[in-house]
Amino acid sequence: MTKQQMAQKVRNRLVGVEPGGVTLEVMDSGIRQIDNWWWVPVRPSHSPERWSAFSRALGELTDELQEKDQLDVLLATGMTAEEEQEAQRYKEGAQATASRLPKMLRPTKATALEIVRKRLKDVRPCGVPLVVQPKGMYKVDNKWWRVPVHPLDWPEDKNFSEIYEALAEVEDDLQTEERLPIVFFTGWPLTEEEKAEAQAA
Repeated sequence: MTKQQMAQKVRNRLVGVEPGGVTLEVMDSGIRQIDNWWWVPVRPSHSPERWSAFSRALGELTDELQEKDQLDVLLATGMTAEEEQEAQRYKEGAQATASRLPKMLRPTKATALEIVRKRLKDVRPCGVPLVVQPKGMYKVDNKWWRVPVHPLDWPEDKNFSEIYEALAEVEDDLQTEERLPIVFFTGWPLTEEEKAEAQAA
């Protein structure tokens, strides 16, 4: 199967699907095949009100693609157009909009990363560790963090919805218990260096 064929199959499944009122666009250029799996990024039309609910909806879509279309695919959460611009400004060191949150709710990247890694350390959906990819971590509107994570290995039971569910629960816990505004998104396939670092940790 080619990338174009995979993109069209996923696109067909997304017709009329609007989790939380958000439409999804397949990002053809980012599609990758890894062994027998396909990694397909989808761009939300706008940021959903509740990212945890959105993550669960993606998990259900992934199950449908696997069960009804017999496609071994992981739907990766892409960024909205506005978030891509914000990420670029963040990388360039531009000042974001002043935050209305107190300083205690605005940890540094290093602190936020440490909190997230600590919380994910024992989270193993499908028995698979989740790896944080700090290079892609950035702050949106100077209020909340978007954090890319990716499974260390592909789940043998093909139950990606369990991964989405686990991330949604951790998001809710971090916001409730740590008062850390955070959103996970499915990162890009791990490099060999990232895999080695994760296995050594």
